[in-house]
Amino acid sequence: LFYEARLRAAELLRESGRTSEAIQQVEIAAHAAGHDLERKLETAMALSLIDEKRGDAAMAVRRLETLRTKHPDHLPLTLTLALIEERRGAWRRALDLVEGLLKKKPGAVELLNFWGFVASDHGHDLAMARKRLQSAAARDPGSSAILDSLGWVSFRAGELDRASLFLEQAIRLTPDDPEILTHLGDLYSKRAETERAVFAYRKAIEQNPDERLRRRLEESLSRLESHRAAGR
Repeated sequence: LFYEARLRAAELLRESGRTSEAIQQVEIAAHAAGHDLERKLETAMALSLIDEKRGDAAMAVRRLETLRTKHPDHLPLTLTLALIEERRGAWRRALDLVEGLLKKKPGAVELLNFWGFVASDHGHDLAMARKRLQSAAARDPGSSAILDSLGWVSFRAGELDRASLFLEQAIRLTPDDPEILTHLGDLYSKRAETERAVFAYRKAIEQNPDERLRRRLEESLSRLESHRAAGR
Protein backbone atom coordinates (compact mmCIF):
# COMPACT_ATOMS: atom_id res chain seq x y z
CA LEU A 1 0.00 0.00 0.00
CA PHE A 2 2.90 2.38 0.69
CA TYR A 3 4.14 2.09 -2.89
CA GLU A 4 0.68 2.67 -4.38
CA ALA A 5 0.09 5.65 -2.06
CA ARG A 6 3.34 7.32 -3.15
CA LEU A 7 2.49 6.90 -6.84
CA ARG A 8 -1.01 8.28 -6.26
CA ALA A 9 0.43 11.24 -4.39
CA ALA A 10 2.82 11.85 -7.28
CA GLU A 11 -0.08 11.78 -9.74
CA LEU A 12 -2.06 14.35 -7.75
CA LEU A 13 0.98 16.60 -7.39
CA ARG A 14 1.72 16.34 -11.12
CA GLU A 15 -1.85 17.23 -12.02
CA SER A 16 -1.66 20.32 -9.81
CA GLY A 17 1.62 21.41 -11.41
CA ARG A 18 3.84 20.66 -8.40
CA THR A 19 6.27 18.62 -10.48
CA SER A 20 9.32 18.79 -8.20
CA GLU A 21 7.33 17.35 -5.32
CA ALA A 22 5.84 14.77 -7.68
CA ILE A 23 9.33 13.60 -8.64
CA GLN A 24 10.22 13.19 -4.97
CA GLN A 25 7.20 10.96 -4.43
CA VAL A 26 8.06 8.84 -7.48
CA GLU A 27 11.62 8.44 -6.23
CA ILE A 28 10.30 7.23 -2.87
CA ALA A 29 8.02 4.79 -4.69
CA ALA A 30 10.91 3.58 -6.85
CA HIS A 31 12.97 2.87 -3.73
CA ALA A 32 10.03 0.96 -2.23
CA ALA A 33 9.65 -1.02 -5.47
CA GLY A 34 12.95 -2.80 -4.91
CA HIS A 35 13.68 -5.25 -7.73
CA ASP A 36 10.06 -5.60 -8.86
CA LEU A 37 10.25 -5.09 -12.64
CA GLU A 38 6.59 -4.13 -13.11
CA ARG A 39 6.86 -1.45 -10.45
CA LYS A 40 10.10 -0.14 -11.91
CA LEU A 41 8.32 0.30 -15.23
CA GLU A 42 5.40 2.01 -13.49
CA THR A 43 7.69 4.53 -11.83
CA ALA A 44 9.43 5.20 -15.14
CA MET A 45 6.05 5.87 -16.76
CA ALA A 46 5.15 8.19 -13.89
CA LEU A 47 8.38 10.13 -14.43
CA SER A 48 7.69 10.41 -18.15
CA LEU A 49 4.30 11.97 -17.45
CA ILE A 50 5.99 14.45 -15.13
CA ASP A 51 8.49 15.25 -17.91
CA GLU A 52 5.54 15.99 -20.18
CA LYS A 53 3.85 18.14 -17.54
CA ARG A 54 7.05 20.18 -17.18
CA GLY A 55 6.97 20.87 -20.92
CA ASP A 56 9.62 18.34 -21.94
CA ALA A 57 7.66 15.76 -23.92
CA ALA A 58 10.80 14.94 -25.88
CA MET A 59 12.49 13.76 -22.67
CA ALA A 60 9.40 11.73 -21.80
CA VAL A 61 9.52 10.02 -25.18
CA ARG A 62 13.26 9.28 -24.89
CA ARG A 63 12.77 7.80 -21.44
CA LEU A 64 10.02 5.47 -22.65
CA GLU A 65 11.70 4.56 -25.94
CA THR A 66 14.76 3.41 -24.01
CA LEU A 67 12.59 1.09 -21.93
CA ARG A 68 10.71 -0.20 -24.98
CA THR A 69 13.93 -1.54 -26.49
CA LYS A 70 14.02 -3.99 -23.58
CA HIS A 71 10.25 -4.45 -23.14
CA PRO A 72 8.68 -4.04 -26.61
CA ASP A 73 5.52 -5.99 -25.74
CA HIS A 74 4.68 -4.18 -22.50
CA LEU A 75 1.18 -2.82 -23.07
CA PRO A 76 1.01 0.04 -20.50
CA LEU A 77 4.46 1.24 -21.55
CA THR A 78 3.50 1.35 -25.23
CA LEU A 79 0.19 3.05 -24.48
CA THR A 80 1.83 5.71 -22.32
CA LEU A 81 4.34 6.44 -25.06
CA ALA A 82 1.58 6.56 -27.68
CA LEU A 83 -0.48 8.89 -25.50
CA ILE A 84 2.40 11.34 -25.09
CA GLU A 85 3.21 11.17 -28.80
CA GLU A 86 -0.41 11.94 -29.69
CA ARG A 87 -0.58 14.84 -27.26
CA ARG A 88 2.53 16.43 -28.73
CA GLY A 89 1.05 16.21 -32.23
CA ALA A 90 2.69 13.00 -33.46
CA TRP A 91 -0.61 11.16 -33.78
CA ARG A 92 0.48 9.03 -36.73
CA ARG A 93 3.44 7.81 -34.70
CA ALA A 94 1.04 7.04 -31.85
CA LEU A 95 -1.13 4.95 -34.16
CA ASP A 96 1.92 3.13 -35.53
CA LEU A 97 3.08 2.23 -32.02
CA VAL A 98 -0.29 0.76 -31.12
CA GLU A 99 -0.65 -0.91 -34.52
CA GLY A 100 2.62 -2.74 -33.95
CA LEU A 101 1.48 -4.12 -30.62
CA LEU A 102 -1.99 -4.99 -31.95
CA LYS A 103 -0.31 -7.46 -34.31
CA LYS A 104 0.85 -9.35 -31.23
CA LYS A 105 -2.18 -8.64 -29.01
CA PRO A 106 -5.12 -8.37 -31.44
CA GLY A 107 -7.74 -8.68 -28.72
CA ALA A 108 -6.35 -6.05 -26.35
CA VAL A 109 -9.29 -3.76 -25.60
CA GLU A 110 -7.10 -0.83 -24.51
CA LEU A 111 -5.18 -0.92 -27.79
CA LEU A 112 -8.31 -1.27 -29.92
CA ASN A 113 -9.99 1.64 -28.15
CA PHE A 114 -6.91 3.88 -28.31
CA TRP A 115 -6.37 3.28 -32.02
CA GLY A 116 -10.05 3.75 -32.82
CA PHE A 117 -10.42 6.93 -30.83
CA VAL A 118 -7.22 8.63 -32.00
CA ALA A 119 -7.89 7.72 -35.64
CA SER A 120 -11.43 9.09 -35.30
CA ASP A 121 -10.22 12.27 -33.64
CA HIS A 122 -7.99 12.98 -36.62
CA GLY A 123 -10.43 11.81 -39.29
CA HIS A 124 -8.14 8.95 -40.27
CA ASP A 125 -9.54 5.70 -41.73
CA LEU A 126 -12.91 5.97 -40.00
CA ALA A 127 -14.02 2.58 -41.32
CA MET A 128 -11.11 0.81 -39.62
CA ALA A 129 -11.57 2.94 -36.50
CA ARG A 130 -15.21 1.88 -36.27
CA LYS A 131 -14.31 -1.78 -36.84
CA ARG A 132 -11.75 -1.75 -34.05
CA LEU A 133 -14.04 0.08 -31.66
CA GLN A 134 -16.82 -2.42 -32.34
CA SER A 135 -14.35 -5.20 -31.59
CA ALA A 136 -13.44 -3.50 -28.32
CA ALA A 137 -17.12 -3.05 -27.42
CA ALA A 138 -17.82 -6.73 -28.05
CA ARG A 139 -15.14 -7.59 -25.50
CA ASP A 140 -16.13 -4.92 -22.95
CA PRO A 141 -19.73 -3.87 -23.66
CA GLY A 142 -20.17 -1.91 -20.43
CA SER A 143 -17.24 0.45 -20.94
CA SER A 144 -18.24 4.11 -21.04
CA ALA A 145 -14.88 4.95 -22.63
CA ILE A 146 -15.57 2.63 -25.56
CA LEU A 147 -19.15 3.89 -25.93
CA ASP A 148 -17.73 7.41 -26.00
CA SER A 149 -15.28 6.39 -28.72
CA LEU A 150 -18.08 4.80 -30.75
CA GLY A 151 -20.02 8.03 -30.39
CA TRP A 152 -17.02 10.02 -31.50
CA VAL A 153 -16.33 7.99 -34.64
CA SER A 154 -20.02 8.35 -35.52
CA PHE A 155 -19.83 12.10 -34.97
CA ARG A 156 -16.74 12.41 -37.12
CA ALA A 157 -18.52 10.43 -39.84
CA GLY A 158 -21.44 12.87 -39.73
CA GLU A 159 -23.85 10.32 -38.21
CA LEU A 160 -25.28 12.58 -35.51
CA ASP A 161 -28.22 10.40 -34.45
CA ARG A 162 -25.93 7.40 -34.05
CA ALA A 163 -23.40 9.54 -32.17
CA SER A 164 -26.12 10.70 -29.80
CA LEU A 165 -27.14 7.12 -29.05
CA PHE A 166 -23.64 6.13 -27.95
CA LEU A 167 -22.73 9.36 -26.16
CA GLU A 168 -25.95 9.43 -24.14
CA GLN A 169 -25.27 5.84 -23.03
CA ALA A 170 -21.71 6.77 -22.08
CA ILE A 171 -22.70 9.80 -20.01
CA ARG A 172 -25.31 7.79 -18.11
CA LEU A 173 -22.55 5.42 -17.03
CA THR A 174 -20.06 8.16 -16.07
CA PRO A 175 -21.98 11.44 -15.73
CA ASP A 176 -18.99 13.55 -14.69
CA ASP A 177 -16.47 12.49 -17.33
CA PRO A 178 -15.11 15.69 -18.94
CA GLU A 179 -14.18 13.99 -22.23
CA ILE A 180 -17.67 12.58 -22.74
CA LEU A 181 -19.23 15.90 -21.73
CA THR A 182 -17.02 17.64 -24.28
CA HIS A 183 -18.14 15.30 -27.03
CA LEU A 184 -21.78 15.82 -26.05
CA GLY A 185 -21.19 19.56 -26.18
CA ASP A 186 -19.75 19.21 -29.67
CA LEU A 187 -22.77 17.16 -30.73
CA TYR A 188 -25.24 19.70 -29.33
CA SER A 189 -23.30 22.53 -30.93
CA LYS A 190 -23.41 20.78 -34.30
CA ARG A 191 -27.18 20.45 -33.91
CA ALA A 192 -27.44 24.15 -33.02
CA GLU A 193 -28.68 23.22 -29.53
CA THR A 194 -26.67 26.06 -28.03
CA GLU A 195 -27.98 26.02 -24.46
CA ARG A 196 -27.39 22.29 -24.08
CA ALA A 197 -23.90 22.66 -25.56
CA VAL A 198 -23.00 25.48 -23.17
CA PHE A 199 -24.26 23.45 -20.21
CA ALA A 200 -22.20 20.40 -21.25
CA TYR A 201 -19.02 22.44 -21.79
CA ARG A 202 -19.37 24.27 -18.46
CA LYS A 203 -20.00 21.04 -16.59
CA ALA A 204 -16.91 19.53 -18.26
CA ILE A 205 -14.78 22.47 -17.07
CA GLU A 206 -16.10 21.96 -13.52
CA GLN A 207 -14.60 18.44 -13.55
CA ASN A 208 -11.04 19.86 -13.60
CA PRO A 209 -9.95 18.42 -16.97
CA ASP A 210 -6.34 18.41 -18.14
CA GLU A 211 -4.90 21.60 -19.58
CA ARG A 212 -5.33 20.66 -23.23
CA LEU A 213 -8.99 19.72 -22.81
CA ARG A 214 -9.65 22.82 -20.71
CA ARG A 215 -8.27 25.07 -23.46
CA ARG A 216 -10.45 23.33 -26.02
CA LEU A 217 -13.52 23.72 -23.81
CA GLU A 218 -12.84 27.40 -23.19
CA GLU A 219 -12.44 28.02 -26.93
CA SER A 220 -15.68 26.18 -27.68
CA LEU A 221 -17.56 28.13 -25.01
CA SER A 222 -16.17 31.44 -26.24
CA ARG A 223 -17.22 30.66 -29.79
CA LEU A 224 -20.73 29.63 -28.77
CA GLU A 225 -21.22 32.65 -26.56
CA SER A 226 -20.04 34.95 -29.35
CA HIS A 227 -22.56 33.37 -31.71
CA ARG A 228 -25.28 33.67 -29.10
CA ALA A 229 -24.47 37.35 -28.51
CA ALA A 230 -24.65 37.95 -32.25
CA GLY A 231 -28.08 36.31 -32.35
CA ARG A 232 -26.98 33.36 -34.46
